[in-house]
Amino acid sequence: MTPSDHAQAAADAVRELNHATVADSATIGEVHDVLGELRTLCSRLPQALDQAARIISDRHASGTLTLDEEGPVIEAVQGVRSDLRLAADHLNLAAWSIGEAQQTVSHLIDEGP
Repeated sequence: MTPSDHAQAAADAVRELNHATVADSATIGEVHDVLGELRTLCSRLPQALDQAARIISDRHASGTLTLDEEGPVIEAVQGVRSDLRLAADHLNLAAWSIGEAQQTVSHLIDEGP
């Protein structure tokens, strides 16, 4: 599988998760487990973003990148790197926040039917 294939499979898996969590039939334990896996997902994505930024930077350094519009390539490359770094920072924060929520869920008791 190519990197694009893996990204598509991950996106499809999230879509399926969204469909699976629509129902109210999930248990608190399942919610806890889903949160744990989502935390892991968010904590792993920054590496993929950093690697994508590195590929762009490497291609720029080798002189193989051009733009299909006017403007300096370096500004586009710097913009991509900045945007991906910001996305990675947000994902790290999301992973931490989801972990905090998971910890709280671990103390919840569902006394319903």
